[in-house]
Amino acid sequence: MESPHDVADTVAKAIEDHFETLIPTLMIKVFANTAAKFLQSEGLLNPMNTASLAASYADALTETTKKNVNQENPESKLKALMGGIEKFFISLNLLVAEKGQKLASTFANEVKLAGMQLRKGDNLYAIY
Repeated sequence: MESPHDVADTVAKAIEDHFETLIPTLMIKVFANTAAKFLQSEGLLNPMNTASLAASYADALTETTKKNVNQENPESKLKALMGGIEKFFISLNLLVAEKGQKLASTFANEVKLAGMQLRKGDNLYAIY
């Protein structure tokens, strides 16, 4: 099992390598894709539960957004995103130390993909 510092470094390095500024609308997609790919890799996402898991994620995100977003503080949007995915994974009993590195690596990969697409001008991670 990786140390918490190693897990944090995985995420921080990906962000540092691929973004000068975190764009909230882009990060929404990164977090959502991270959740979906992590659930799929754990064998927990399937056609029968996709809608209910998406609704649960949306509910968690809505709740943390209402509590955390302050229009005068742009960083509060990122805090809400982090809180939403955290609440969602806790509700599924997936936010445990044994899964930390795998989750961090999944997130880091999504950050890398988003950064590459943004630089290429691709609209896979288009910002609307």
